[in-house]
Amino acid sequence: MNAFYITTPIYYVNSTPHIGHAYTTIAADVVDGDLRTTMHAGAELWFGMFALRSGISRDQNQKMQFAGGGGYRFGKIGLDMAVATNSRNIERQRGAELKRQLVRAAIAASTAIKSELPNSRLVSPEPVIHIIGDPQRQADVHEAEAYRTSMFEAWDMLAGRLHPELGGKEAYLDVIGVNYYERNQWRNHGETIFRGEADYRPFHKILEEVHKRYSRPMFVSETGNEDERRQAWLAYIGEEVQAARKMGVELHGICLYPILNHPGWEDDRHCHNGLWDYPDPDGSREIYQALASEVRTQEGMLKRAGAKL
Repeated sequence: MNAFYITTPIYYVNSTPHIGHAYTTIAADVVDGDLRTTMHAGAELWFGMFALRSGISRDQNQKMQFAGGGGYRFGKIGLDMAVATNSRNIERQRGAELKRQLVRAAIAASTAIKSELPNSRLVSPEPVIHIIGDPQRQADVHEAEAYRTSMFEAWDMLAGRLHPELGGKEAYLDVIGVNYYERNQWRNHGETIFRGEADYRPFHKILEEVHKRYSRPMFVSETGNEDERRQAWLAYIGEEVQAARKMGVELHGICLYPILNHPGWEDDRHCHNGLWDYPDPDGSREIYQALASEVRTQEGMLKRAGAKL
C-alpha cells in the first residue's frame, strides 16, 4: 500500500502529553481507519514517537501493553498511547531525532498544501522560553543557553537553515506563532523565574529576538493564566505586545487560551483559566467579568494599533 501522511500539532518533547494530544491523535486515527478500513482491527498507525493501538479501551482500568518504551494514559477515557522507542528518556536521548521527523512531516504537508493552494498561509507556533544558568558555573551557563536556543530549532529546520537535508525552505516559515505562559522562564535545573524577579526577561525582548532572527509576521498564539492572575497577565501581555510593536516587531494579535475552564490535564482539578466556567445544568456558563473587561480593553488597544485579540 502507498504511504500517506496525516499532520497533527507538534507533540512537544519537553513536556508530558495531555488530552490535547489525544484529541488530535484520535482524529487522525479515525481518518486512517476511513481510508484503510482497518480502524481498531489490530493495525498500527505511527505518529513519530507515539503509537495508538486499538482505539479506546472499554475497560478504563485496563492498560494496553506495548513493546517498547513507556505508556501514557490520558485522563479517564481509557486511552493509552505508547512511546515508540526503547529509551526510557525520550526527550534526552531521542528528542532531536523526533523533532527532525516531525519537521520532515510538516515540510511534506507544507509542500502538499502549497501545491494545491499557492496562496495559503502557513502558521508555525512554538513555545518561547528563557533559561538562566548558574553564573558561577560556566558549564551550566552554556547548557542553559543551548537549551534556551533550542526553541529556534523547529523554525530553523522549516526554513532550511538547520538540517537542510530535510527539505526546508524559507517559504515554509510563513507566519510565526509564539506560545508564552507564566512559567516559560526558569533557572537551569531550578525554579521558575516569575515576573517581577530581577532575572526575569521582559516578554517584548523575547518577541524582538524572534523577529530579528526571522523577520516574519507574528502573533501570540497561546497565552493565559489561572484564577485571579488572569486579568493582570493579559494586561501584561498586551503591554509587552505594544512595546514590541513600537520597536518594529510585526505583531498582529493575541490568542487567549483557553477560552473555557477545564479539568487539569494530570489531576482533574477545576482549572479557572478561561473566560467562561463549566456549564450549569441548563447549559449556561458564567463569564469571568474581570478577564472579560480586560479582553475588551485589549481589543480596543489592538484594534487602534491595527492588530486584534
